[in-house]
Amino acid sequence: MMTDTRKRLVIFDFDGVLIDSENIALEELRNCIGAYGVEIDLAETRARFLGSSVADHMAFITERTGRPCPDSFRADWHERLYGRYRKELQLVPGAAATLSGLDEAGIPYAIATGGAVERLNVGLECTGLTERFDGRAFSAELVARGKPAPDIFIYTAEQIGVPASDCLVVEDAPHGTRGALAAGMRVAGFTGGSHFEAMRDRAAETLLHAGAEVIVDTHAALLDYVLEWADELPE
Repeated sequence: MMTDTRKRLVIFDFDGVLIDSENIALEELRNCIGAYGVEIDLAETRARFLGSSVADHMAFITERTGRPCPDSFRADWHERLYGRYRKELQLVPGAAATLSGLDEAGIPYAIATGGAVERLNVGLECTGLTERFDGRAFSAELVARGKPAPDIFIYTAEQIGVPASDCLVVEDAPHGTRGALAAGMRVAGFTGGSHFEAMRDRAAETLLHAGAEVIVDTHAALLDYVLEWADELPE
């Protein structure tokens, strides 16, 4: 376990905050759900599943079809997703500069994602972030309950050795926002991913309603806000 003597930590959601993955994921999730017998459009897919887990996807299929969702769904969905990742996945614009800025300021950071461990690792590999997040990237598969439960945020803070009250979470989804607040952390809502391109105002309203204290729509604005937040905390 690492310990930061200044007791502050920025916890990033991964998909849609650091990696620009959500359009890919939502499109392939819709396609995979369709292959399992449930037609759903992209708008409903986004509304229902942004920030959700594979268990949520499978429960939805079970509910709509009246039959248990086959266990093969998880592997089929990930095969589709990772194939697109390896061809198309990019960092959200400005994400690398934000991480470098935090390094320069001496502010530690970590990832707390609702996605699977394998999905997290593939995303890190495809965007060159594996080494940067070595030992500080955590999946909700490591805890009892996924977002919107607070478990993954509490776990992440404990692993880094920072009190929850001195953590700032950067989230693009209401599930994660509610989970971070339940963990006793502050939340900055992020709307800079390409999946919000045509709906940033609506996304901002959703995140504010979920409890985010501020909305930022670029990584440059996010870094400015994080530096201001860090200066507020006692040494």
